[in-house]
Amino acid sequence: MFFRLYREQAAYGQWPLLDSTALESDNANAGEHMKISWPKVSLLVLCCAALGFEVWHFRSSSAPTTRSSESSARTKPPDFSLLPASEVSVWSKYFAPGSHANSWEPTLGDMNGVEAALPQITALSNTDPDLDRHIENPSEYYRQYLALQINGKKKLILNAMCSVDHDANWRKHFVVVRDGGKCFWHAVYDLSTGNFSDLSVNGQG
Repeated sequence: MFFRLYREQAAYGQWPLLDSTALESDNANAGEHMKISWPKVSLLVLCCAALGFEVWHFRSSSAPTTRSSESSARTKPPDFSLLPASEVSVWSKYFAPGSHANSWEPTLGDMNGVEAALPQITALSNTDPDLDRHIENPSEYYRQYLALQINGKKKLILNAMCSVDHDANWRKHFVVVRDGGKCFWHAVYDLSTGNFSDLSVNGQG
């Protein structure tokens, strides 16, 4: 209808007559443009789909990792603390009155050595006929270390507790508990031999 009206108006000189060849050329160019555009559109759709899948995969895989990290944090064994030299007097008061013990500064290697020797505690406790005084997993206790030098020999006093709820300052102050059973125990580590000795497990009270 449009083209018939256009031709009639063009015949009277009102509108210029379009070249049919030009129209056909434009249509052909449009067709070619559509042929070129469709692959681009398809490629864009595929890219969007791939991106969406990656986002979904990241979210679904990150959740178990978070839960695993939380689980590891819950099962992490208690840690230890090297007490300041000022606590030597507290130890002397309760365990060696009248002794003249001096403090010394352990190295990182010394602390790694005493921690690696913790399984010896289990072997020492197993010599006690009372099963209630056996220490199965010494690394699961909160551990205080006090560096003492007695008669020229360097030693580390290990003071262990199954809980520190009663003392928030356990990292700085020597904790003394008289009973509590195997929840509380202490031992002596000799730097020259690399061995624990003098294991003492608290009574039930």
